[in-house]
Amino acid sequence: MLVSYNWLQSYFKDKIPTPEKISELFTMSAFEVDSFEKKGNDFLFDIKVLPDRACYALCHRGIVGELSAITSTPIQEMQNEKDFPKIGKTPELKIKIENEKLCPRYIGRRVLNVDVGQSEGWLKELLETIGQRAINTVVDSANFVMFDIGQPLHAFDADKVKGEIVVRLANKGEKIELLHDTEVAKGGVVAERERLYEFKGDELVIADDLGPIALAGIKGGERTKVSEGTKNLILESANFDSVYIRKISNRLELKSDASKRYENKITPNLAEKAMDEFSVFLDKFCKTSDTVFGEKVDVYPEPAKQKKISFDHKDAERILGIKIPESEIVDVLSRLQIGVEKKVDEMDLTVPFERLDLVITEDIVDEIARLYGYDKMKAVSLEKSSQKPSILKSFYWSAKIKDTFVSEGFSEVLLYTLVAKGDIEIEHPLASDKAFLRTNLSDGIKKCLEFNSRNADFLGLDAIKIFEIGRVFGKKDLPAEKAGEYNSLAIGVSQVKKIKGVTSENIIKEAISDVEKTIGIKLSGKIETTPVGSVFEINLDEVFSKLKSPSSIDVLDVPKEKEIIYKKISAFPFAARDVAVFVPNGVSGDKVLDIIKKEGGELLVRTTLFDTFTKTFPDGSQKESFAFRLIFQSMNKTLSEQDISSLMEKITKSINLEKDWQVR
Repeated sequence: MLVSYNWLQSYFKDKIPTPEKISELFTMSAFEVDSFEKKGNDFLFDIKVLPDRACYALCHRGIVGELSAITSTPIQEMQNEKDFPKIGKTPELKIKIENEKLCPRYIGRRVLNVDVGQSEGWLKELLETIGQRAINTVVDSANFVMFDIGQPLHAFDADKVKGEIVVRLANKGEKIELLHDTEVAKGGVVAERERLYEFKGDELVIADDLGPIALAGIKGGERTKVSEGTKNLILESANFDSVYIRKISNRLELKSDASKRYENKITPNLAEKAMDEFSVFLDKFCKTSDTVFGEKVDVYPEPAKQKKISFDHKDAERILGIKIPESEIVDVLSRLQIGVEKKVDEMDLTVPFERLDLVITEDIVDEIARLYGYDKMKAVSLEKSSQKPSILKSFYWSAKIKDTFVSEGFSEVLLYTLVAKGDIEIEHPLASDKAFLRTNLSDGIKKCLEFNSRNADFLGLDAIKIFEIGRVFGKKDLPAEKAGEYNSLAIGVSQVKKIKGVTSENIIKEAISDVEKTIGIKLSGKIETTPVGSVFEINLDEVFSKLKSPSSIDVLDVPKEKEIIYKKISAFPFAARDVAVFVPNGVSGDKVLDIIKKEGGELLVRTTLFDTFTKTFPDGSQKESFAFRLIFQSMNKTLSEQDISSLMEKITKSINLEKDWQVR
């Protein structure tokens, strides 16, 4: 969520901490701050509000509440009752909710004789800071309140609404043209993308006597949109079922700032506050001498009840493992606007309506812990359990098989479960090449062999040897060994360097033989040889069914003295060159390599001695030949041919300067 620093400051009389400090405070106690940047006279935060806190924190007011609780700084409200417009007489507004489950609350209000124009500079600036395009005073006011307190709002041109407003399911075949989305193309050309929908009959709509005027909780309709010629308004502040909004917006592939908040579930109690604040803005920005605000029409069949939680402060000590004074617990809860009524052995807590995430004791303890400070909690060793854990058969034998492959020089790979083709299609794929569940591991292994074979020189490998254990998904009507969901094992080998008597198929056969010795049964299957190498795959669940359940776990003995060094990987391509050198007998290849490394510098990232032989010359003298493969790569750029040629010239020149040495 994008958050304005100046917007936050407007809630406090005192100067709030610097953007750097706020980022640190939030990251340590509430939200991860992805970044912050200066934007004009403001700072813009990109705060990651996760679904567990989205019910109250997808708005500036929610973020303000957290900042207030963390810093113990009181909040000043932006509006109060004296700002509310005076109520006058307007035509009756009739509202009917046919589906109370999908629409728990709907508040409407008529406003007559308004003047719709351009918003004031400060309002435009705040909206544009968080990436919102200013449209007009009505739309901008609705957007401001939504981003301020988290309740979506909408306004209809009342003169275009015919009859009563009904919240109902659409009739099959009904159509609506939704508000157009404006897109700016290259060259600054503005295009409007039409949104014409034909309903299936399970979509919730806001309708008048003529038909749908809005897709509930997602987007308004073009027929009743507010423009600068609008004189009379019907305001909407409603609450819609979160599951419904998520399903419909996903199916229609239609997301909006409103749907994002509804699908994360917000309290119906917020609707009235939003309507009041919306009215205050309209009274300020759109008022004329004849403007009249009507009474709120609030259809609220089953009002939400404020949540109560019985809490014993000793539960915090039991769960967290540390003792926090009761006074500090009360202080933390009070800063979070949680009402505390102390009793003899416990507290009665009254949870704010918007905190739908606070349900059980553990939720309260989590709030206490994060504001008290996780850094104050010392690590404590757990007591040893008297119960002996059961051993998962598939996990045990998978680990045994993996250890065997690794001991043979294989590397484990974890490839994508979602692929371009398969038997089971994803309803809403994130990409066209990830639209199906995989039916085998072999296809991924082949691609992996092909890719890594091209990089064998860089990796310093003569052969690419990989394996994967993972789930695959086939149709249930396939042969038993390929039907349904099951664990599969795939092995792949590509013999990059030709070695007499060594083939990728032979390497796989040897690896399979070693696994058979480890698990004690034969593995039946066919090795497939392709241009990129050899691949072997079997249904591992069938293998597991033939193995005994283990009685204990064998602990792998890893040498403790071995030092593991991690290095950053370059994002730029490598280049390979070969150099062969004649040297007098007695000169070692290491001495030649020392000169090569010195002249190659930091761009020479790998060297491999791949050939040696002794040559007898016509005069009877002998010389040793050493051939090296050199891999060059930069951490900062793609090396040009000139870069590499320059390095090779330096290496050649230095070698030729040595007595009786010669680059051949």
